[in-house]
Amino acid sequence: MSTVHIRTERILLRDFQLSDFDELHAFASDPEVTRFTSFGPNQPDETRTFLESAIAEAAAWPRREYWLAAELIDGGAMIGSCGVGKETHAQWELGYVLSRQHWGRGIATEIVRALTQFSFSQLDAKKVWAPVDARNVASCRVLEKAGFTLEGLLRQDRLKWPEGRDTKMYGLLESEFLSGKHRAA
Repeated sequence: MSTVHIRTERILLRDFQLSDFDELHAFASDPEVTRFTSFGPNQPDETRTFLESAIAEAAAWPRREYWLAAELIDGGAMIGSCGVGKETHAQWELGYVLSRQHWGRGIATEIVRALTQFSFSQLDAKKVWAPVDARNVASCRVLEKAGFTLEGLLRQDRLKWPEGRDTKMYGLLESEFLSGKHRAA
């Protein structure tokens, strides 16, 4: 698989380019956007390192990570980033982040559904899973609307913070995806 372009009703998910730095850094450095993420708020060098890594991974073969820019079809502004990374046994970990101006519009759910479709149809995934900070109610709801099931709680496993953070683990199996569970939620 070469260049990735996944189109939804409102969003284009595509491989990153060096010219994405300013728009990427705008939300990756926002303390409100990154309060539940395992990264950030980023300094410019951290954003540049991520961007260079995502571009290098896009050229790798076999490709084990698909970190993509989320761009509005109407206007072309990059409003977030997302992706899936392969762990083991045909399981892919999903993640996403949006600039706060685009929260609450259903865009994150649209992105998660598109990445899930991509994972099962193009990457031969048997399971897609997503770790979420247990306090991030909005992100938990996004995954539930996309058909994911809460599978468990990992206590104090995100140690970016001195006190640690609990993580909810969500998953969607290929059999659930094929049965249409992701559309019913």
